[in-house]
Amino acid sequence: MSSITVIVQNCGLTGLAAIKALNAAGNCTVRVASRDAAKLREKLAEEGAKAEVFQTGDDALFAGVDRFICIPPGGTPAPEARVSVALDFLTKAKAAGARHGVVLSVIVADRRRGLFGSQWGEVEDAATEVGVTVVSVRAPMFYGNMWGDVATIKSHDTFYMPIAGDTRQLTAAVADVGAAMAASVLDASLGDKIIHVVGDHLTKNEIAALYSKKLG
Repeated sequence: MSSITVIVQNCGLTGLAAIKALNAAGNCTVRVASRDAAKLREKLAEEGAKAEVFQTGDDALFAGVDRFICIPPGGTPAPEARVSVALDFLTKAKAAGARHGVVLSVIVADRRRGLFGSQWGEVEDAATEVGVTVVSVRAPMFYGNMWGDVATIKSHDTFYMPIAGDTRQLTAAVADVGAAMAASVLDASLGDKIIHVVGDHLTKNEIAALYSKKLG
C-alpha cells in the first residue's frame, strides 16, 4: 500500500494513542489540529509521537487527506455541540477526498441508550450517510478515567458509585482503543463494520481491591 495521509480529530488520550499506533504501523502521514498548536507539538515530542500539527480552524488540515479518525469531543460548552463538531469534521474530510475513516463511539450507542448513546449514535449514523466507508470503534469507560477517584480514596479510604459493589463494569485501555482505531483506518476492508474494544469485566469490589493494592 502506498503512503496515505490520515487526519485525527482531537488529540486527547484516545487521539494520542491512535497517533502512536499509526506511527508504529508506518507508511502514513498523520495530521491533527489543536487550539494551541505549539503546546501540542511539545506534548507529541514528549510522548515520542509524530504528527503534523495545524491550528484549529485551519482547513489546510484536510488538503489531500486519504482517511480520517473522527473523535467527537468529550467536553463542549453545550452537550449537543459534540455532534455538530463531529459532523463538521466528517463533511470536510469527505469534501477533501477522504474515502474511508473511523468514528470513535461508545458501547451504549448500540441501542442509542442515554445521552452518550444518543449523541454518539447520531454521529455514527451521520458518518454512514456522508458517503464513505466507516468503521465504528465502540468502547466503554477507560481505565485511566478511574484514576480520578484517587484523591477521594486517599482522604476517605473510599470511592463512591451509585451501584452495588458486586456489579460488573465494562472497561477498556486507551492504548487498545487507539490500536483498534489505527488498524481500522488503515484497513479499508473493515469499512461499515462495528468493532467493540472491551477489557477486563471487573466488579466494583475487585476494583476497590486493586486501588488498595496500588495505593496502600
